[in-house]
Amino acid sequence: MEPIASLYRLDPLLVLALMDRESLGGDALTPKGPLGTGDHGHGRGLMQIDDRAHKGFVGAVDDLGRPLWRDPAVNVHYSCRLLRRNLDSLNGYVAGALAAYNAGLGRVRSVFGCVAADASDEHRQVMVDSVTTGRDYSADVFRRRAEFAACAPLLLGAVDLAVPQEKAPMKHRKTLILSASLGIMLAAPVALA
Repeated sequence: MEPIASLYRLDPLLVLALMDRESLGGDALTPKGPLGTGDHGHGRGLMQIDDRAHKGFVGAVDDLGRPLWRDPAVNVHYSCRLLRRNLDSLNGYVAGALAAYNAGLGRVRSVFGCVAADASDEHRQVMVDSVTTGRDYSADVFRRRAEFAACAPLLLGAVDLAVPQEKAPMKHRKTLILSASLGIMLAAPVALA
């Protein structure tokens, strides 16, 4: 099976970092795990798909009447599709696409009207993050991605998961293991778009 992130031409580490920001791999959800909710009941699953903005997806069911968002792989597929759409809409601007995942594409686009054409990348990122939860969304996802990249050999199976690793922060071990089971991390990290 091709990794989910690769199907959408996304960096698997970026998708993993996004999952970590959204739900800590399910640890921040009620109940804990991929079937939980967050954001006062509005965020659904590992990737916290918001029921207010994505009514069609959240309301969709499989042949047995089970909500599709409860399938972790479907939840991740849907979020990857959203992130890819954001990237395409923002000409590959990763920080903007991440901010739009959190705050909506319209809010992020409105910020671009306030940013000078010659603004630095750092200034652009601060501006797009200004409309996100915590005002640091893309910066935080990039930080988490860097943490995961530091332990990429563990993620890619070059290291035994049963042996504690110094470079793998323990708070991320559950997310790392979960991501491998979902097929997110079955390929080497790719360059950011």
